[in-house]
Amino acid sequence: MSLGEEQAKKNAELAKGTSDRVQGTCMGVDFGTGLVTVNVRGGTVQMPMVGVAPFVGDPVWVAYVGQMPLCVGSVPKSTTGTVMPTTAPTGFRYVTTDDGVLRLLVYNGAAPATGARVTIDWAANGVIQSGALSADPPGVDPAVVVVPPDEGGGGGTGGQATFQPVWSGTYYIPGGNWASTEPWVSPNQIGAFGYEGVGDTIPDGATIVERRVYVAEYSSPYPTSTTLGTHALPSRAGTPTISNGIAMANGGGWHEISAAAADALKTGAAFGLAATGGGFRKWRSAGVENSGALYLRWV
Repeated sequence: MSLGEEQAKKNAELAKGTSDRVQGTCMGVDFGTGLVTVNVRGGTVQMPMVGVAPFVGDPVWVAYVGQMPLCVGSVPKSTTGTVMPTTAPTGFRYVTTDDGVLRLLVYNGAAPATGARVTIDWAANGVIQSGALSADPPGVDPAVVVVPPDEGGGGGTGGQATFQPVWSGTYYIPGGNWASTEPWVSPNQIGAFGYEGVGDTIPDGATIVERRVYVAEYSSPYPTSTTLGTHALPSRAGTPTISNGIAMANGGGWHEISAAAADALKTGAAFGLAATGGGFRKWRSAGVENSGALYLRWV
């Protein structure tokens, strides 16, 4: 068999699995290996990715090449939107993109004005480009924008967001002090993440229908029961008290939080998540390997 014939045979074998595609949800990106973790068809799978890396929580397309999964990119997001009046953390603005999703984004140059029509560079990790649009491009209809009520008042406008923690740490109960920037969980320690902007992003009248947090767990020598709930500390100071707790499974990855915990974060009654018990579990610090990422979807 010639080399050409051999290659043709291999191509025909590989083609047997190429006609399938499905949507999934991005759960994490590893730039070191070039792999993305996707929740697809009810399971979590690591696979190679092509093009621009998706964001955690993004819907993505998964193609099967030779029956092997390949993430070919995010389901397209609108590149134009309207700046919202909702108060945002320093260096950010809330934008409702023309696909009806409220997003917290950074910007180039001066802060865009409320009501401005702006463009978003998703290839640059979702940056609002400097300067307002002179007019909407052909085919763009800003009338489809779903404008949320200012400061969370009124009924719920659907949306989703992934909140990265702004701090993390371990509170050592016997010593009454914060002992590490990594969240460590044991009967004597409370591991915690702190967030900003959750209450400003989600309307008070919204119903949160998906709620989970990602923990990058790198050690768990004595796994036992863990309680995961909320705390009311705005910074790594003071004594955390866990409320709205539920049992948390062993291992890293995505974990559900309680409906009461999500509501407390939404209303501003809580500023973060905390866990205790668990034998002895060690998690990466805020933002390291996506640790502490909080994904919420509401209607």
